[in-house]
Amino acid sequence: MKVFADSDNIKVDATTQMRESARYFASIGMRDLYPESQADADADEYENKVLNIMKEQIGRTQTGRALFTAIAATKPRTMLISPQSRLDTTSSDPDLKYRLELNAFTAGVNFATGGPITCGPVVANAVILFSPEMFEPESAQDAGQSARETLLHEMVHGLRHMTGKDSCQMLNNEFFSVEEFIAMLVTNIFASEIGRPLRGGYKGMFVKQGPYGRNVTQRLPDALQDPKEFLKYKNCADLVSRFVSEHPTFAGALMDIRVPFNPIEEWFFGRRN
Repeated sequence: MKVFADSDNIKVDATTQMRESARYFASIGMRDLYPESQADADADEYENKVLNIMKEQIGRTQTGRALFTAIAATKPRTMLISPQSRLDTTSSDPDLKYRLELNAFTAGVNFATGGPITCGPVVANAVILFSPEMFEPESAQDAGQSARETLLHEMVHGLRHMTGKDSCQMLNNEFFSVEEFIAMLVTNIFASEIGRPLRGGYKGMFVKQGPYGRNVTQRLPDALQDPKEFLKYKNCADLVSRFVSEHPTFAGALMDIRVPFNPIEEWFFGRRN
């Protein structure tokens, strides 16, 4: 397990489940198929890769730094990032013991107890299942589906869990739910900052491509890429207002990011005029 230096309540752990896999093969007489030395090497590679994405790809942007600052402010609450394909019998959440996710996934509570989730040595208030290779190579056609965008999107979900702001409220539109709207809102500001296409909805179409396949999502229509028009669309202004009220410091940091698509900046501007 490794700790992210820029926000030390973010932990990356593949060692727990990789060693669990090695122990499983040993228990059925197949130790040589996946020895613990290989498990440790695989875990080290995963942990370093995820830390690199956070530091070099997300942390070099204003959006990323604002998010990491918001997560750091939740201490002593903790966020854990682990691979999507799991064999982890140490988890206190049954759904996280044996799982293969085709999309990244964030859990925020052990539904059996109502408390935080224990995964190996970590008691976490948000657990993100994320494997970079599932989103590589990066495609200019897939809005919101690069490894860096996917991880940032899930970390926004994680922040919502850690602050107790997460909601089960569904939306009768393409954004699916309040939580997906907020995660896509922040991720689209990030995408605008790094020159990536903007995502226009939650649902996508799974296609066979590469070893894992891809979830191809819709792009935000050109008309809605104007923040003024975006805020006029359906209940987007109300949802942005809700985000600002629930995360005022984080929203204030995002407001100062000068990029083509930033509905939060436009929302604040509209309030002043």
